[in-house]
Amino acid sequence: MRAVPFNTPRPVLALGYKGLDADALRNWHLLARKLATPGATVTVVAFGGSLTAGYIDKPEAWKRAMDGSWVEPMVAWMKAAFPSVNFRLINAARGASEVTVAVTCWYQYVPQDADLVLVEYSLNGCLEATGQPMCSSTAMVRVAAYESFYRRVLRRAPRTALMSVAAFSFNADTYRQGLASVEAPNAFTATGEELHTMIARRYGAPTASLRDSLYGLMYNDAVAKQLLGETRATIIADTVHPTADGFIMFGEIMAYTVSAHPRCVVSVTIQANATTGGDEFAVTGVAVVPFTKKVTIHPIDDSRMAAVRAEGEQLPFSWP
Repeated sequence: MRAVPFNTPRPVLALGYKGLDADALRNWHLLARKLATPGATVTVVAFGGSLTAGYIDKPEAWKRAMDGSWVEPMVAWMKAAFPSVNFRLINAARGASEVTVAVTCWYQYVPQDADLVLVEYSLNGCLEATGQPMCSSTAMVRVAAYESFYRRVLRRAPRTALMSVAAFSFNADTYRQGLASVEAPNAFTATGEELHTMIARRYGAPTASLRDSLYGLMYNDAVAKQLLGETRATIIADTVHPTADGFIMFGEIMAYTVSAHPRCVVSVTIQANATTGGDEFAVTGVAVVPFTKKVTIHPIDDSRMAAVRAEGEQLPFSWP
């Protein structure tokens, strides 16, 4: 893995990082092994609304701003970091869509050999036009559908790593106070991010949060200009959709989360030492995930793991 710099300051990127301990990640060691294998092909699949679809939905109206989507800059960073690996990108996002459609039909677009699935459904459908939150309880349809989407993707592609992408609408609301009016930033909680992040963690997936990275900057142009060299108007074209520069910034926020997680395998070179008669081990590449705790293995898992062990997979692991 090469050290590829980010254009966006790392403290800004780090604010949006909602990662997991290496022991808690699901299938990221498989992704890391693929990234560490020269000549391998890594398949990345993206789901979401117009923010993720990018040019797919607005080829003319947003032609100047939309040279792609945030997915392309993220994958471009991965290509630079892992130059010996090939990448295949499937962007299954569609504008004005939300997770109930994806969990009903579109999850079937995931190839069974997918390596990384990106899930961006924390904005669309989570807020009614009246401002009523629709993702604020585990009993709500779109929260239940979000978990069902995770489960169906994993059943279809059981070896894939997943990552949640939490989008946000950086709009401002006007409130009346007597004869005066006050403009305030969109409520920090006006998103499905909290419950969706909880679900992602349950299934061993990290989350990249646009809100947490940029909330303090989108409403303060002076600070944004000083820290990013950009203003709100040069980052987003409206309250949600990025400009060309914004897509790169959004993609780097996602890439930062990816960069923090694929440290799950190593390349070990064994050489005989003619002087001592022993072996020398040279460990390079990505760091290994240490499994240090013994866990009780269910009999069903045990039989499945015996077959997996024969294929050289990383063990032990057990998932409900």
